[in-house]
Amino acid sequence: MTGSIDNRLAPLASHFAPRAKYLIQLFMPGGPSQVDTFDHKPLLKKHAGQRPQLVDRKSLRNTKGGLFPSPFGFKQYGETGKWVSDLFPHVAQHVDELCFIHSMHTNIPEHAGAILMMNLGHLQQSRPSLGSWLVYGLGTENQDLPGFVAMSPRAQPVASSPTGAIRSCPAPTPAPTSTSPR
Repeated sequence: MTGSIDNRLAPLASHFAPRAKYLIQLFMPGGPSQVDTFDHKPLLKKHAGQRPQLVDRKSLRNTKGGLFPSPFGFKQYGETGKWVSDLFPHVAQHVDELCFIHSMHTNIPEHAGAILMMNLGHLQQSRPSLGSWLVYGLGTENQDLPGFVAMSPRAQPVASSPTGAIRSCPAPTPAPTSTSPR
């Protein structure tokens, strides 16, 4: 199926055969730290309590205290040998079917800006998000369902949230709420 002017959300022809059909991205700011979940950092235990070099230059503030290791154990799982925290023993059984991206970073020292960078790749809120780009590039299989859904913590649309809808990319569909008409 190829995209047409009539149907902007139809899948476009691709240079490569797709290996994945769906993407579920769970971006949960305020959730557990990456070093307590899927980003094993054994050197944190070795250097616990020590103050890292150049910390003030990187964080732009005078911080107190030292490095703090994860209080949770880690084990390797699957054919890939992926390190997973003891917090997720059931998820750990499926690590070979999951994609973990550990290469992303930002030099933004505060959470609000870093959240924009994570979701939009830019500090300007009017940029498209990952969901917008995926629907734009891959289309959707079902024209009766939204291509992607962005939800705030209370499943309410938030005007200032970094959903990143712009004219050239599909906008997210807000999740229904208890006050939505049925």
